[in-house]
Amino acid sequence: MNKKQKQAVLFLIFVIFIGNIVRYSHRSEKRAYADFRVYYATAERFIQKENIYARPDESITPYKYSPMFAMIMAPLGFLSQKQASLVFFTINFVAIIAILMLAKRFFQIQDFDFKQTSILYFLSILFTSRFILLVTDSGQVGLLILLLVIGSLYLLWKDKPLSAALCLAVSIMIKYMPIIFLPYFLIKKKYKFVAATVLFLILFSFVPAVYVGFDVNLAYLKNWLPFISDASFDQGSWFDTKNQSIYSLFLRILTGISGAMSFQYMLLIGIFFGACIYLSAVAPLSKGENSYFIECSILMVCLALFNPNAWMHNYVVLVFAYMLFIYYHMKTKFQDKIGLGLMILSFVLTSWVSETMIGEKGEEFFEMYSNVTIGALILVVALLRIKYNKFLLERFVYS
Repeated sequence: MNKKQKQAVLFLIFVIFIGNIVRYSHRSEKRAYADFRVYYATAERFIQKENIYARPDESITPYKYSPMFAMIMAPLGFLSQKQASLVFFTINFVAIIAILMLAKRFFQIQDFDFKQTSILYFLSILFTSRFILLVTDSGQVGLLILLLVIGSLYLLWKDKPLSAALCLAVSIMIKYMPIIFLPYFLIKKKYKFVAATVLFLILFSFVPAVYVGFDVNLAYLKNWLPFISDASFDQGSWFDTKNQSIYSLFLRILTGISGAMSFQYMLLIGIFFGACIYLSAVAPLSKGENSYFIECSILMVCLALFNPNAWMHNYVVLVFAYMLFIYYHMKTKFQDKIGLGLMILSFVLTSWVSETMIGEKGEEFFEMYSNVTIGALILVVALLRIKYNKFLLERFVYS
């Protein structure tokens, strides 16, 4: 990238940022700052050493995350809610840029020129713009988690297991789903990395005690674990059509087929199917870096699929897998027509079938049949197809 291209990119980023932060500023106050106000209210209570799991304002969703994350968010509590929301929006915006750049480094995309890289970035954003906007508009933390997990994968690839473990542990302290990477790296014999991650998790559980005191922090931890359980195993949310988890997919399908089947049995079928996907992703049958990239991309999709409360914004993680798949098609000059068709079908189901495209009633209809879940599963199948097809994998490597 030459000097003029850098200046053009920086100017474009600046214009996009200004346009989006003005848009967000006008929308956020009308929407009462959406999910961000949960973090903001918790930050204020943490500063005052109050019970962060209490719910004095019934209009605000209960805080379900770790005391460590409350401590991370605490500095925002010193600002007004408006100021804090704009700071958090800026953090999310910067995270998007960092995610694209770090993912490109992790995938070792070194053979693309400026034009090809720009197309790759543009398509990756386009394919997941629905979820990116959901995260930024609602003030959710999905982009931060995604950045931390990608950072962990990149640092581990650079043979920095302690730094990688630190990043993964922080992501788990925000939301627990990134823990699904630990069994994978046990299979990969990354024992030092896994052990360091566990030790960091234990350490981070007690770090807030430095500020709030040991007794208050212990009370926090005693509240936090039941909140995780209550939120994860709430049957009502699992049947909610907005929940696009793999479990909810099977619960809705099997309820329609057999109303007499028990909730537990239907759930076990969903868990079994999820386990098959996980084992297919982590099975060490193929060798090489490209196979490793594919496995990590599938696990990234699983962060949303396996989340018991897989609301739409969780699917922002698809940007990682889509980037790899788009890179694969660009590198192989779009010769894999079946793979290209699967990618387009996945994109249509996850992004086009939305309120903006087909209206509120149309979106609700497709959500009932778990369109986003199915679209994500198609992406997983497309990636597994490359992993287990020697010809496709070799073409990806040597193109």
